[in-house]
Amino acid sequence: MKKTVILLVFVLSFVQANAQLSVFSRFSEGGEICHTVSIFGTKNFSDNYSFAYFTLVSQEWSETLLGVAYTPNNWSQFGLLSGFAQESDYVRVGGFIWLGNEKFSGIALAVKSMGVDDLWYRAKALYHLNERSTIGVQAWRWNGIGPLFEYRIEKLHSIVWIFPAYEFEFDQKAISIGIEVAI
Repeated sequence: MKKTVILLVFVLSFVQANAQLSVFSRFSEGGEICHTVSIFGTKNFSDNYSFAYFTLVSQEWSETLLGVAYTPNNWSQFGLLSGFAQESDYVRVGGFIWLGNEKFSGIALAVKSMGVDDLWYRAKALYHLNERSTIGVQAWRWNGIGPLFEYRIEKLHSIVWIFPAYEFEFDQKAISIGIEVAI
């Protein structure tokens, strides 16, 4: 399954003009370290509609979702996706909403397997201090709730970020560090 997901990510990254590769590591207070790679992208097929995809591979989990996104204007986008996960007979469904302008932006994503209680979510609200620096707050299932700090490196078309958080489900502190690269 992981080989299939990795191959799909590799192929889609070359046909996709608007995609983002994210690589991060989470370090928990209990000593657990989790490394993850994900790609999210869209490919327009009309002025307001695009194909959307999300794939994620970590040490213990992988999934791929495909769907459609609607962009009614330059400050919002909505999407619905469905797909499959590693070692699961259940279809996964999800959705996202993005809202933003020059100073503020926010995104919320949620994914759930049909027939199983395994809702995953990630929501963040950001304030853009300037062209390079962003601060915000984030709630991310299995990673925690806390402040988020981002720094844009234009020459590399990337953003490095740090997310110190408290994981309520595991009752422990954690910190995630990552990089997002436009591909």
